[in-house]
Amino acid sequence: MKITTSFLPSNARPVTDTFICDIDSETAFEWLKKNENNRNLKLAQAKKIAKSIQLNQWKCNHQPIAFDWNNKLIDGQHRLWAILKSNKTVSVRVTVNCEPESIKTVDTGTSRSNGDMLLLGGHKNASKKAATMKQYLCHKIYPDLLWNSSETSFTAITIEEALRHVEEKWDLEQIIKFTKSCTHSNKKLIHTSATTFYLLALDAGFKSEQIEQYLTEIATGVKLDIDDITYRLRRQWEYAEAEDYPHCIKSQKKLGELIFCFYLFLSETKRKKMPEIPLLPMPNFK
Repeated sequence: MKITTSFLPSNARPVTDTFICDIDSETAFEWLKKNENNRNLKLAQAKKIAKSIQLNQWKCNHQPIAFDWNNKLIDGQHRLWAILKSNKTVSVRVTVNCEPESIKTVDTGTSRSNGDMLLLGGHKNASKKAATMKQYLCHKIYPDLLWNSSETSFTAITIEEALRHVEEKWDLEQIIKFTKSCTHSNKKLIHTSATTFYLLALDAGFKSEQIEQYLTEIATGVKLDIDDITYRLRRQWEYAEAEDYPHCIKSQKKLGELIFCFYLFLSETKRKKMPEIPLLPMPNFK
């Protein structure tokens, strides 16, 4: 077959760092050992590729498995996992000597989430931090919108900038560790909502001791009077969670309830029943 290059610009030049290789499961296994700081494996996507290989539907396309000039895998973990699991040999393009930073621009058909991007940047608890920063920004910028709207989407760069801003002021790892312990005690307390609440309360000038006492009471329910607002909130979450909300809206709703009830908690206001708290506009710190 004749290769047509007449449509290429005059400055086009051939690349000598890309090869077509026959990859078997043993090679795939060895190459996966070179996978460092890549995004988390999307198992469903990898299984889909493995099935296509097993059914002999695999085609060698233009998209290469890629290694940087330190021989670290930067693209192709899903395909390599699929080759490993299918136990078949397939032809694949392989590109070497890529710039290490180019991993942040790679998209292999499974879009990179904000959590993926933070993981690539070396962050621990990347998915939790990304979800928290998304909600943190939404509360500050979109208090009058439901947060499942496309209008409230953010780029990974925005999420990373917000995270840097937060981590310059607060120890987010310790906050996540604390809120995670709270959600282990009370499964109705959504981790993202609790962590976002903690950060927003710190921004508003409240002390960690106040915030942690409040969240601990909600989490454990220890020594609460039935008229305490923390008791009422626990009861509402336990018995009145019949609403069929998407998870992101449920998380938004619980964040609003945490903020609203915090002031009643600080003033030691007793309540015979839980107050009505509107979803929109979102409650805010005064």
